[in-house]
Amino acid sequence: MLNRRSMTCRGAACMVLAGLVAGVTLLAACVPGGDEPAATATPLAGQPPLTNSDWVVSHPDAAGTVGREVELRGWVFDVASVPDGDETSFLVWVDFDNDDLPTAFVIQEAPPELEANAFVVVRGVVEGTEPHTYPDGREALIPRVRVTALTITDRLGIRPAVWVVDVGQTLTQVDIRVTLERIEFAAEETRLLFAVDNRSDETISAIGTGVRVQRGEVEFRAVFPTGHGVPPPRGRVEAGAVERGWFQFPPLDRLGPPLVIVWDGAHPDAPVQRYRPWQWVVDTAGGQRPEG
Repeated sequence: MLNRRSMTCRGAACMVLAGLVAGVTLLAACVPGGDEPAATATPLAGQPPLTNSDWVVSHPDAAGTVGREVELRGWVFDVASVPDGDETSFLVWVDFDNDDLPTAFVIQEAPPELEANAFVVVRGVVEGTEPHTYPDGREALIPRVRVTALTITDRLGIRPAVWVVDVGQTLTQVDIRVTLERIEFAAEETRLLFAVDNRSDETISAIGTGVRVQRGEVEFRAVFPTGHGVPPPRGRVEAGAVERGWFQFPPLDRLGPPLVIVWDGAHPDAPVQRYRPWQWVVDTAGGQRPEG
């Protein structure tokens, strides 16, 4: 029986702000035998590996995935070891924005970096199924994958930015300065980084909601709560302090009309009516300075 180590499911790793365009160094650890599947997990010939986009459809039919090769990305939320053995089992949210598509993985001689809250890229073969209980009490059979190659990384390694706009536009109202620092376009999401500089003599709110992006006639709302590894502002900014936080949006095309970005969640507790919503206009395709 596996002895699972407890962990905090909603813990978020801090994002490294430096070197976003250059990329992130990955810590790779491959199981013995390279990319060859374990003898107990024979892949079905002539079928491409299942990826995250396939997993939405394949995961509910766990038994139907047995024998399929996979290449999946996700967030580790539980790790266990087999007593008196060299195998480690770990559970991953493949859909880590919604804590969904839980998948079990088994690896020999796991690297020490494999722990809860890590982001991983895993290759392997589905060797069977195992029961799983969701946080809400639902029970289901989920796929169990024999790992052939494992890469441990961070949020940038899972969803790297393919285009970054360094905005650096600061707006000021009374004693509060809010800066839209950068916009990151990834294949599966768009991320906005804000900084709130409280130069007043009272604690203010910096609520992680109320951010919206408008492009033409279409409006997008921030995903809330934001995904693992994208920490939003913590909600309160002490007098004299600076708070940074991310907001996550669906994937947006960097080309097209300028983005109108509005946030009404940063203000003193009272009187709110003195503060207008913060608004930026950003031409993410280039050629126009951001406006506030």
